[in-house]
Amino acid sequence: MRLEDIPLTAGDGVLVSLQGLAHVTQSTLEPSIYRKGMRRVVHVTSEVSEAEENPKYAIFRMNEAHDHLRLPAG
Repeated sequence: MRLEDIPLTAGDGVLVSLQGLAHVTQSTLEPSIYRKGMRRVVHVTSEVSEAEENPKYAIFRMNEAHDHLRLPAG
């Protein structure tokens, strides 16, 4: 299925394809380099599953895993 063919339900309940609401084009951009304090940074985002009561538990587990992460020099 193409992205343009994804059906969406309008406010009145009628099905409308995404193509009827937006013009979809494919393109590429130069990668952006983000910096903080003159150093390169990478932003990682995610969503917590409904099984988690609170996002802080996922953050605690992520921090524990991060402590054991070893990256190559450079």
